Amino acid sequence: MSLGRSLLKCGQIAAARRCFERVALHAQAVVDDALLAEAALAIGDTIAEVAADAGLIRMLDDALAAPGVTDGVRVRLQARRAIAAYRTADGKDDAQRRSKDAVAGGRLVADDGVLGAALIARQFTLRGPDHLAERIAIGEEASEIAARLCDDDLRFRSHQWLIPERFQAGDIDGVRVELAAATAIADASRDPLRRWWVTIFNGLLAGFSGDDGETERCAVEGGALGRRLGQPAADVYQVAQLVPLFWRCGRLQELDSQLNRLVAQFPGLPTLRCDALLVLAETGRRNAALTGLRRLVANDFGLFRRDSLFLASLAILGCTAVALGDVPRAQAILTKLAPYATRNLIQGVPVGWGSAAWHLVSGARDSFQ
Repeated sequence: MSLGRSLLKCGQIAAARRCFERVALHAQAVVDDALLAEAALAIGDTIAEVAADAGLIRMLDDALAAPGVTDGVRVRLQARRAIAAYRTADGKDDAQRRSKDAVAGGRLVADDGVLGAALIARQFTLRGPDHLAERIAIGEEASEIAARLCDDDLRFRSHQWLIPERFQAGDIDGVRVELAAATAIADASRDPLRRWWVTIFNGLLAGFSGDDGETERCAVEGGALGRRLGQPAADVYQVAQLVPLFWRCGRLQELDSQLNRLVAQFPGLPTLRCDALLVLAETGRRNAALTGLRRLVANDFGLFRRDSLFLASLAILGCTAVALGDVPRAQAILTKLAPYATRNLIQGVPVGWGSAAWHLVSGARDSFQ
């Protein structure tokens, strides 16, 4: 465990995970439930999921089924299992149920550190078009607990998930405050995984501010660092951050092959298909783009979950429909997006697509010309 944690701190994420998995196998062999739970939670610390991680889920389930786990540790396991469930097929309801149970359990055990972990999971699993004010309130409670405990890990996690929430609410000053605090923790700890997140969020703010050079620098730097850390999300985050920038600059063709590879690699992320369709539409491949757009809009956007990718995906599809002159589908997309006119749009965690109001006005103007 000590070796794994040291490897994790110096950025050797894959090696750290292998250590924790060896510990978990040993714990199962000698029936050490407490050690199994510790290893399962440590494995969870190595991962930023953009897709379901079957190995992590299996390990967390084994630990949750073990009888010799204390109530507080069981709450932590349930909280991490809730986060792991979020990206599984049809897993959002399960994730929210688990996170709700974890928060209730965290309040019962009267351990602020345990409650803080449960609140982070609750905030994470509620991500989507709805519950924004509730997520901010939950994040602020977790942040208060972290400050009271002087718990840097919990502090960083609370800043990490409040940044996209405040961004969506239009509180850009609040985003900067959260990011400055997260940066201070990352710098003090010299933790490369935390630095990766800081780089991602710097790219988010740079893109919102229209600083194209800084946006591209952060996206490329974040991708390189994430790949060195063995994060599956690294390429997804890099390419996704570049899409709105290259769309504005007329450079989308540069992302064509990378997006096609990512669409095949992550079939559970239809938002990547939206990015790929925008590339098709803006590079003159009209028939392929129209076919793809109609497929994604079909059955009331039935391929999409109402998760943290949903609203930005609508905006990207709207841009595609406008580029293609597909007025009926542009109007259907605008109707779906209209209830969220006051929001800034964020694609997952790292990618800002501007304000929903801009997309609504721009889409309506171009659709009715």
